[in-house]
Order: sequence, then structure tokens, then C-alpha cells
Amino acid sequence: MEKPISLLGLQHQFGERIVSNKEIEEKYGLPEGWIIEKTGKKKGHAWENNQDAPVNASLSCFENLITIHKIPKEKIRAVFGTTNPITTDGKIDHVSLTEKFAQRAGLSQDVYVSDQSFGCGGSVIGIEAMKKWFEKQPDETYAVYVTQDWSTKMVRHRNV
Repeated sequence: MEKPISLLGLQHQFGERIVSNKEIEEKYGLPEGWIIEKTGKKKGHAWENNQDAPVNASLSCFENLITIHKIPKEKIRAVFGTTNPITTDGKIDHVSLTEKFAQRAGLSQDVYVSDQSFGCGGSVIGIEAMKKWFEKQPDETYAVYVTQDWSTKMVRHRNV
């Protein structure tokens, strides 16, 4: 039987710079209109050239969530994410935002960290990985989900 999970809270911060679909499509060689057709998004947000900006935003959101919901950090057993290894200056980073977040969040050293896709469209893969992980966990187990746009989601098992 599938264990239900619930979204306990959502905090988000977006990158400072507005990016047009045209800019993204030209940069990646996509046909005009591809982004709006595939995602419905009319624009995006980008972080300025500060490598720590997305991680700092996720950490800030995380601290807000655990304070609001009174969750001790030791109850958080996993960090999931679907982030991109391309840094704000266009280089490939060997450590994902998810891993950096886990290292800096003050969580237990044995917290499970899973970054599933390194890129757009991977959220479904990340959520599926999280659901499978939760199946093996006791009730009242907490996890965090980080992305580059919607910085932090807090989820947990819930008895129904």
C-alpha cells in the first residue's frame, strides 16, 4: 500500500534577473516558441553571477519552513532535488545545488541526498524518487525538496 505524503510548506525565492524565452531559445538553439509550447512559461528567472545565490535562497527558505513548522533538523532524513550543474557563469559544476544545500543546512551527516536530473523537466523524476524513498520510511519522517526556481519544499509522511 502506498504511503501518503503531504506538502507541509513551500517557500520560494526567484533569481533576480528576468530572462525572456527568446534569450533561452537562442542560447540553446531551440525553435522560436518552443518554451511556451512545452512549459507554458512566458519568462524565466536567472540568478546573477553569484554561485551561492541559489543555495543561499534555498537555505533561507528552509530555515523559514522549519521555524514555522517547528521541525527539528534531526527529523529531516533526506534532501531531494532536480538542479542544474551549469553555474551562473556558464561553467559545469561537479557538485549540484542539492548537494551544496545538504552540506550547508546543518543536517545530520547521514542524511540521504538525491539529485535526480540535473536539469529542466526532471521534477517528475525527482518526485518519483522521493515517493519511492518515503515508502521505506517510518511515519513522521521529513524530507526537503530543492530546485533552482522554487527554492525549498518541506514534505513528510502523514498518517491518514
